[in-house]
Amino acid sequence: MAAACIKTSLSASQLTAPANSSFDRNGSSAPQPITFLQARSAVPSCRQLCSANKRPAGLGLGAIGGLRSDPSELNRFRPLQRRCRPVSAARVTAAIPFLPPAFGYVALTAAASLMLVQWQMFQVAQQRRKSGVVYPAIYEDKEDSVFNCYQRAHQNTLESYPAFLAFLLLSGSAYPITASVLGAVWIIGRLFYSLGYYTGNPNNRHRGSFHWFAFWGLGIASIVLGVKQLRYLPA
Repeated sequence: MAAACIKTSLSASQLTAPANSSFDRNGSSAPQPITFLQARSAVPSCRQLCSANKRPAGLGLGAIGGLRSDPSELNRFRPLQRRCRPVSAARVTAAIPFLPPAFGYVALTAAASLMLVQWQMFQVAQQRRKSGVVYPAIYEDKEDSVFNCYQRAHQNTLESYPAFLAFLLLSGSAYPITASVLGAVWIIGRLFYSLGYYTGNPNNRHRGSFHWFAFWGLGIASIVLGVKQLRYLPA
């Protein structure tokens, strides 16, 4: 009770006194130098300016120099606020904060493409045992070899796989949904390409030739991203 009485007995001048001022012998307040930490807390961060148009908790902007806080002083930070982008909760809590949250679809697409390549590898291994092709021979030395069709389906995919992954990850950093859709089309096209090749008739591989449209779509998206990054195109 005594502590409560002491708290309520504080005068209004004591409650509204600036945090960085002290009283001289005449009873008037005089501004005192503020520390680096106090000055740092008085300047709003980019996230504070974007997420809420309010002064950060703690010292006001006018605390520097012993002046009272003035809402109009926030206008000094308007140019910074215009350059900032809103910070969403999804971006803050994402595993990689500097990437868009939808980049997770790109990562899943890349993992699915790896599963496709591994599936092709197992198909080649099974057909190698059936055909009796021993290591380290890559192809079977005879015409109309079904094993060679299996091997070529796998090898042809591996020939463009590094470029596909590079285009997917680069374009996905700026256009995650578009990159994920194109990546899924590439995987489906490669699947039809392999199944057509596995029939033993090489002409059937053209069933999945549409995967090239997705491949070059990712390549064009990567080029657009590079040009925008160099400021040759508007962002």
